[in-house]
Amino acid sequence: MFEDGNGVKIIIPKHIDFDEPILTSVDVTSFHRDYSEISLADGRRLIDACNHRVIQTNGCAEDDQVLCVPNPWRLKANGKVIRHVPITLYADDTSGNEFNCHFLLTSNVASVLELSEQIVDEINDMALEGFTAYDSHIAEPALVHSVVLCFLADSPMHAEVTNTPNPGQSNHPCRMCTLSVKKKSMMKSVPYIQQFIQVDDLGHRASIHSNRQSPGKDLAVTFDNYSSLKFLLSGGVMFDPHTGSTTPSSSEVQHAFVNNPILQRAMGYNCTVTEEVVCYPLDVNIKLPKEDIVPAPNRLSFPGQNASVAQVAQIKLSKHDLLRKGVFLAVILR
Repeated sequence: MFEDGNGVKIIIPKHIDFDEPILTSVDVTSFHRDYSEISLADGRRLIDACNHRVIQTNGCAEDDQVLCVPNPWRLKANGKVIRHVPITLYADDTSGNEFNCHFLLTSNVASVLELSEQIVDEINDMALEGFTAYDSHIAEPALVHSVVLCFLADSPMHAEVTNTPNPGQSNHPCRMCTLSVKKKSMMKSVPYIQQFIQVDDLGHRASIHSNRQSPGKDLAVTFDNYSSLKFLLSGGVMFDPHTGSTTPSSSEVQHAFVNNPILQRAMGYNCTVTEEVVCYPLDVNIKLPKEDIVPAPNRLSFPGQNASVAQVAQIKLSKHDLLRKGVFLAVILR
């Protein structure tokens, strides 16, 4: 930081890598004041003296980049917490829409690109402006910033989205589903045709919610009702942006779900999976290669012991710490 005839200039290096050695982590509680409260010796606020700007430089004045302070997103948030929520888009018209976290739209006539056109403006607005939503964890409204992370699909759908050749004539047309044959002549067989059009031996539809086989409006209503029901049963809080008031769902509604295993299974919820507790150290249960097998050390076996000693391939000491061949652990005896 220095001052010239044009005022105070705050300069920081340009294009700093995330793991740059010059960076140091500082606890937020260690800061004495907010940047807007820092004053110079002459009484001017630092933020005003630098004209609300920070300059990024690589040593060449022509390549300098000016950053506005505060961050424009902080001005949009207006004191609210900012949540960054990436979005993965998914489209499917062959294997049945069995899993829809947040259903948007469907049609038995329109293509995926025609459907996507309806939400492009909203997606751009969420990325450029954000939107306000109620955060139940902090019990107050938050500004949500969302960007599209990727577009998930099977091979035929990806071909349709990217306007590339459809692999439908190949023996293995999709890298995701099980529709495949060993020879091209087998495409005329009854089992392949049944799997392709998704019918069983009796001619009944095997698909659960295929967009090609049911009216789009009925599907949309079904998924929307399911989403609303899931929101209420999970204790969702409804926020009114006009009045700023919140209305939670009744505790009796939540208890109806918590105390009813049949309703839980109907909604696709399995408490035994979500409440699974992992205890460490944990045997990763990977097959040990024959060339890595060694006899147990003598110090681990002695006469009269009841416990058995066995060699394993890998052991997890914690969520991110893994012991395997070539890794050594220093143990301090106290």
